[in-house]
Amino acid sequence: GTFVVATTQRIDPAGESVAFEGRPVDLALNPDETVLAVKNRNEIVLIDAATREIAQKLRLPKGGASWTGVVWSRDGSKVWTTSTDGTLRSAARQEDDTFDWADEFAMPAPAVGGSPAPSGFAIDEDAGLAYVALSRNNSVAVVSLTSGEVETEIAVGVAPYTALRVGGKLYVTNWGGRQPVEGDTTGPTSGSRAVVDPETGIASSGTVSVVDLATRAVSTEIDVDLHPSG
Repeated sequence: GTFVVATTQRIDPAGESVAFEGRPVDLALNPDETVLAVKNRNEIVLIDAATREIAQKLRLPKGGASWTGVVWSRDGSKVWTTSTDGTLRSAARQEDDTFDWADEFAMPAPAVGGSPAPSGFAIDEDAGLAYVALSRNNSVAVVSLTSGEVETEIAVGVAPYTALRVGGKLYVTNWGGRQPVEGDTTGPTSGSRAVVDPETGIASSGTVSVVDLATRAVSTEIDVDLHPSG
């Protein structure tokens, strides 16, 4: 029941392990707690929660998995994820209870060009919207779940990681912290500038942006410790 990992350390898991190749980065249990969706390197791995058996490996049609972000629909008929090709996409349950890819929504590129690097996101099915953190855009995209249209981008902190919706507010964790102001020492981060420590050059800010969803603007910026994520 023990394993030797790549760093030559031995681990002894407290519970059962389900082993498969890849690099799992995120996971979500469906609403009726029967299927676990695991975001893996190039696929979504669907695991039967009762038997701990892998029910399906659904390979991404293109690109690979981004570093976080997998969410079930309220009725469990779809599972949503973000990928390195700059998309928010869903897989839908088929008549035989397997899943196949359905929606594919392209996210807007950053001003500096290249991929927007979509990561974590929140879904509001009542409003028919998804709020997707775009790491290289320093923004959250507001996406229609019907048309796939990006209605707007909301500027947040530097390198947003994920978003959590609570009522009329959206909480966004910013890996790179607050936006720099005049007088800050900054360093480069994938086409942007982040606040850094003048002596070490290491990022020195971590924040959570609180977005008012009625105005679609940041109402508060909460200072937290470095590199906030989940």
